[in-house]
Amino acid sequence: MSLDPELKAKFPSLFLLSFSTFFVCVPAAFTQVISFDLMFELNAFPSTLYAWTFPAFVAGECASMALCACLIDRWGRKQPYLLGSVIFVVFTMLCALCTRMDVFVALRAFQGFGAGFVIITCIAQIYFDVPNKKFRYTANGIMSLGFGLGMLAGIFAGRAAVDTIGWQPVFWALAFLQALITRPAMDILAHGETSTMKADIPGAIVLSVWAGFFVYFLQKISAEWSPYSIEAMGGYMLILVLFLLFLFIEVKNPHSVFHRKLHGGRLMVGSMIFIILLGAIDMGAVGCMVKIALFTYQMSVLEAAPFFIIMVLGAATTAIAISEKIDETGHLPWLLLSAVLSPIALVSMLLVKPEDPSFMFALHLFLLGLAIGCLVSMLNATIQNRTNHDNNGAYISFAIMYRTVALWLGYNFYTLITNVYMKDKIGATIDYWNSVLPVSLPSDTGLANLLVTPLRDVIMMIPGLDLDIANIFADGAAVALIAGAAIFAVVAIPTALLLVGREKTL
Repeated sequence: MSLDPELKAKFPSLFLLSFSTFFVCVPAAFTQVISFDLMFELNAFPSTLYAWTFPAFVAGECASMALCACLIDRWGRKQPYLLGSVIFVVFTMLCALCTRMDVFVALRAFQGFGAGFVIITCIAQIYFDVPNKKFRYTANGIMSLGFGLGMLAGIFAGRAAVDTIGWQPVFWALAFLQALITRPAMDILAHGETSTMKADIPGAIVLSVWAGFFVYFLQKISAEWSPYSIEAMGGYMLILVLFLLFLFIEVKNPHSVFHRKLHGGRLMVGSMIFIILLGAIDMGAVGCMVKIALFTYQMSVLEAAPFFIIMVLGAATTAIAISEKIDETGHLPWLLLSAVLSPIALVSMLLVKPEDPSFMFALHLFLLGLAIGCLVSMLNATIQNRTNHDNNGAYISFAIMYRTVALWLGYNFYTLITNVYMKDKIGATIDYWNSVLPVSLPSDTGLANLLVTPLRDVIMMIPGLDLDIANIFADGAAVALIAGAAIFAVVAIPTALLLVGREKTL
């Protein structure tokens, strides 16, 4: 792979910004596999507040991404990054000091809010640092590496930390590392020009509230409300009203992002649709895979990590191929390849044998990595290449925000289907034992979560459950993945053919 000297010269700054995104992404999913430990350490037993530690972070993250989208082009990258970094560092330290779960959840929201600013400004800086349109595909691959590895490292580091040094030292270390990297990152982010157009403050506020509430609402549906309850209906209406209000502001406000020039509107729309599919279907599936590895196959952190490294290598394979050949092939072949690879990768989970998951599980994750690699950096670069100095930050912010919101939507979609399947299979048994035992056990994925805690041996002793929980969870996840595969194929292929076409302009 030959690299232009100009791009090579930018590698130190690109990797430094990628490290910054890595540091702020590590705590995102960190709490997912240590929630039971947090419940006792933060004096929250027997409440279910621990289930909010991850969505609180994501809600804050999405809210700040939305806020950033409407302000970043006017204010530049440096100030939003500094604001986000300070918020992240301060609230990460406060999380490490926290002794109450309700306070911890609130602090996590602010921690995510700071992380969102950092992620957006680092990715948006590529527009100025890498003016060559083809090289932006490589640059976005480097930045995506920090984001993806940070999320995975958080999951595996969470379990490893609890088993060794505890989670608090990890939070202190992340706060220190992000503080250390802030000044050199700000020097890099000072490069570029700001828009002369006014900041879209009304749109920023409405979209920020919409994004944060959307994540909050999905968690309420997943954990507490029925999708058909009065509360849920009110939530649906509020989400719709806020989104329509945002569209109204964008159309009426002459300074809004909507009125700023784009090059290639159809490809931009197609890219936005694919980025939502990427987040909801492919990235949402990664969460399922982690749970299957830890819950169903009872892998340790060291046993599971190599499988997900294989997935990252798969993503790197297609991302590198795209950065080399995109000017010759155009976008259509890679989007169609993703439309084929993603369903195959998701359905291939059915071939994984519970008694010996190693080879097929690795192949499944490699295919999923290939599918993700077709889209993750290419879509970012494609969007950046269709903007100018008035709207480049806005559209890449929109893209990353929608991808993150979609990831949470997809994760909850997979969880919902798995929950329905598990309740159908073991609901009656759980209901019986809940009427007998002094504690209430969940009959959904919450029960699978307990299999990586000290309660596993106790649960396995309950007649009618034994080892069925892990396998039933995996079967339910497989049903969910098949549904995801069908949605991806049905939406992706027409979108690629109708909106993208054979255009080869980068």
